[in-house]
Amino acid sequence: MLFITGHTNFVWEYMLSHIHQLPERRVVITSCFGNIFKKFSRDCEIYVPNFCQDLCQLRSGIPYGFQFDISDAELCFYNTPGTIEKRIHAAYKQLL
Repeated sequence: MLFITGHTNFVWEYMLSHIHQLPERRVVITSCFGNIFKKFSRDCEIYVPNFCQDLCQLRSGIPYGFQFDISDAELCFYNTPGTIEKRIHAAYKQLL
């Protein structure tokens, strides 16, 4: 499993360059405009933030105990109990 967090254009370029070299078959992407990564779902399982709007907004992580800006998907992931798989399914959606 590979977790990638970053601006859409950087994540897009990374995926274009590396998708066929990734040993991981499950990729969890935290980035704005997650639905554009659907193209890569032919090659592996792609998960993006599971929220109604396409824009993955960031908020200050300080009130939540983090020293970096954090997305709602990441907050949900970190605060959901259970296995990593359960937490991914709570905070992210698989692009099919």
